[in-house]
Formats: sequence, C-alpha cells, structure tokens
Amino acid sequence: MRRSLAILLVLGAVVATACDDDDGPSLLPDNPTGAGSITGTAVHYEGGAPLPGATVVLAGIVATTDAQGRFTLNNIPEAGVASITVTATGYVFRGAPFTLAPGRDVRIDVLQDAPPFSLEYYRQWVRNGANASTFAATRPWTVNPNFYLRRTMDGSPEIVPDSTIDEIRRVIAASIPDLSGNRIQMGTFEVGDVARPVENGWVNITFSTATGFFGQSTVGGNSGTIHLRYFAGAANPANSRNCSSSEVAVVDHEITHTMGFWHTPLIETDSFSGQGCPGNNRPDFVRYHSAVMYSRPAGNLDPDVDPLGSAQSQALARSVQPVVQCIWGR
Repeated sequence: MRRSLAILLVLGAVVATACDDDDGPSLLPDNPTGAGSITGTAVHYEGGAPLPGATVVLAGIVATTDAQGRFTLNNIPEAGVASITVTATGYVFRGAPFTLAPGRDVRIDVLQDAPPFSLEYYRQWVRNGANASTFAATRPWTVNPNFYLRRTMDGSPEIVPDSTIDEIRRVIAASIPDLSGNRIQMGTFEVGDVARPVENGWVNITFSTATGFFGQSTVGGNSGTIHLRYFAGAANPANSRNCSSSEVAVVDHEITHTMGFWHTPLIETDSFSGQGCPGNNRPDFVRYHSAVMYSRPAGNLDPDVDPLGSAQSQALARSVQPVVQCIWGR
C-alpha cells in the first residue's frame, strides 16, 4: 500500500507576499529626473542568451531591449538604489535592485516560464505554495552550514550509535551541494553529549524517543534545528527506501527543509534522494528549481523580485524560522 504523509505546519515570523506584478520595490520616486543613465543586458537564466523585446522599467522610466538584449535608461539620478524590472511574454516577472552610479552597466537574468522551469512547481517547493495562502520569501543559506549533533536524549538512556551518526553526516554532506546548485557545502560537523543553543551558522540536531512525529525542522535561514524521532532499530514506515536506519531516512527528507524548501503534493518523489539515501540523487527538476532559489539572494519574493539590499536579505535569513513537522502514516 502506498504510504502518505501527513503534515503539520507551524509557522513563525516569515515575510511573505502574494504575486503582484508591479514595478517592485524602489527607493526612487516615479519618473525621477537626473543626468545619469544606466545600461544593461537582459538574458535567459538558462544559458545566458540575450532576451530581445523585453520591457525594462526603472521607477516609471521605460526601455525595450534590442536584438542583443541591451537597453539604456536615461535621465535618471546618478546615485541611490532602485529596482529594475523586466517583463516579457512567456517569462517570469523579474525585479532586481541596483546601486546607481555614472556609467553603470548591469546584467539581469530572466526565467522563461517553460520547461525545465515551472512557476507552479517553484511556488510549491520554494515558496510554500502548496500549504499556505501567500507565497513565502526565499530562505537560502548564505554561508556554509555547520552542524552539531547531540547523541544523547532527554528522558532516555539511549545513545545514537556512531554508525548512524556517520550515515547522517554522509547524507547531509551529499545533500547540501546537490540542493544549492553547488553554491555551498557542509561546514563543520560536530558531535557531543550536551545541549547547545542555536547560533548563527549552525544547525542543532537532536533526538527524542517520543512518538507522534518522525522529524521536525526549521526552514532555511542561517541557523536552524532538526529534531528526530529515535527508532532504535525498530521497523517502521519511515524507512521504505532501505536506508541504513530510519533516522537516516528521515534526515534525508528533513535536510530539504533545513536548506529552505517546503512540502509539495509529491513529497515522496521530491523530498527524498532515493533508495539507500545517497543524498545527491534527487530528481533533476528538484535540483534545478533548488539551484534557481540559490541563484537569488535571501528574501527574494514572488514572482521573482529581489530585496532592495543585502542588509534586508541577511536580516530575513536570520529571522525566526518557520517549522515543519513531518509524520508518515499508512
């Protein structure tokens, strides 16, 4: 019998927005005046080919890209920050902020709303579109995540075996580059017997013998937690992929949340790396859409609008993370 997954989502403070195709955030007033200009190129995200005929807007000033994807915006201030937006038929609305300066030349990549990209799937996997009424802002890691695994448990004399810890380390190390388009990798992996507070740059892994859940994780950001049920070798539906242990099978799923991703309707296909839990064998479309998220700054909003500045995106990455609790059932 096919196993299903019941999901409990407990959401903390998350910045989210519905899809609203406007000019995106801008610190400039509409139709500003100035002696400056900004030139640039609009290109396809996939392959970097020029995108001709696209409409480019900066605070109400409009240009159209030529056959080489080039554009020029005139009569703008020579200082400040503004969001340049790009729209084209068959492409996802794009907004990207830039610091204005004399002689500035920019490059903006735009996603085509066609395979291998799917906006519907991206909204589910990256923006929690399958489980929430608004699309969440992205929460990629901006540093290599370190991990601390506490092998002792509250209220139980059990200790997680070294063999299980080694397998958890292996799955995490393989999953992080696979889910980030090879932009980041696992940092330090430490093991201890005492509790440690959550701190920036670290994920704390803890265990419990309590029933009622299989795994619980924070979603993305530059710190987090993974809390796992300890099965102590008992047979259970959490290990249908014949991984070395049920704990490893659950980690294979929970690391997707740690990396900033959500549940989709096809959880058993999208959120696991396959038989034996290799960690780096998730479907191509999962890895492709994951890499798209990691090509954007933290705080990117739906449909594809970057935040105005790195300070804003870093603050979002470190804000209180939402939590996803995962329970398998027959």
